[in-house]
Amino acid sequence: MTGNEYIRSKRLAKGLSLRDLSKKCGVSHSSIASAERGENKILFDHLMRILNGLEVSMYDFLDVVGYFPPSYNKEDVVAGGGFEPPAFGL
Repeated sequence: MTGNEYIRSKRLAKGLSLRDLSKKCGVSHSSIASAERGENKILFDHLMRILNGLEVSMYDFLDVVGYFPPSYNKEDVVAGGGFEPPAFGL
């Protein structure tokens, strides 16, 4: 699942309109709609606000969109064990 699909599915699952989520998180409804459609890259600050408005942790978001390999244990990260992000080949 992509990040934009995840945000849209969470918003709809919570029964929120774009305007409802916009009011909750302080990001314009047009920015949220554009992000959900994958038309524009989203600012990290906006992503954090949207996830907060959806009551979703950054860890859960990154886990669903495939950032973490299966070897990462969520309980270790949440308990403060920390983690080293996977390396990206550029």
